[in-house]
Amino acid sequence: MSFVIRHTQGSEKQATSFVIIERLGQGGFSYIRVKTKC
Repeated sequence: MSFVIRHTQGSEKQATSFVIIERLGQGGFSYIRVKTKC
């Protein structure tokens, strides 16, 4: 399985959000959104 991590950074006061896209075998995509504080 291949994982694609998209990093989206907003303003300094906003939490950094990471979007983890898990690529499934039959063209399905699983989206996991994780927010972490900087």
